[in-house]
Amino acid sequence: MFEWLRRKQGPPAGEKHRIVEALVNYPPYTPPIWCSGVKSLDNANAEYVSYFMTQRPERVEALRSFLAKFNVPLSLDDLDIRAVSAWFSSHVDLLVDGLRHQEDESLWRAYNYFDVPWTNSLVGLNVVFDLGVYVGECILARNPRMKWLPHVKPEPRTGASHPIFGAIGHVFDPIQWSYTECKNVHSARLSGEKWNEGCISGYIDSQVRRSSSKRRAD
Repeated sequence: MFEWLRRKQGPPAGEKHRIVEALVNYPPYTPPIWCSGVKSLDNANAEYVSYFMTQRPERVEALRSFLAKFNVPLSLDDLDIRAVSAWFSSHVDLLVDGLRHQEDESLWRAYNYFDVPWTNSLVGLNVVFDLGVYVGECILARNPRMKWLPHVKPEPRTGASHPIFGAIGHVFDPIQWSYTECKNVHSARLSGEKWNEGCISGYIDSQVRRSSSKRRAD
């Protein structure tokens, strides 16, 4: 009986309120959207890649300012990564209502297709995205042979992907990982569990290690 009650609990009201307050004035990610056949794929891709690559420092800085409201430091150092990872494991599913497995299609499209602006009730998607950017920057800092190779998807209005390429055959997208991991945190909350506090640091280590192992094998 008590297990059933615990599984039905919602998020702690106090922490949700802190998230809402901290999100006020969070700068939205506003990329150029390829929305028609007027612009060629090559031109749309070049425009988006330029925007994403130049925006990376600003996205990380926005995340740093946001996490400071929770007394969580943010840098590329191992100690700060662990602090961000611990915060992530207990808060990220509170950023956006409906951020769960089997989420509403409109929320999925908003994040993956840039279908609507990330403002008002969707402002938390900016933090989800920026966490992915931060994770990617941490990985690149540990292995400078790896690099971002973002690209728009081949059809208008279908968003972009943000893969990082390392050794041959090793490709991953930390921005997509961030979104999925937020849903995992929500699933853990529903089951009365706490998600792994080392989820970010573990992901960073695994991607750097896989790339290094692949390079040695080649």
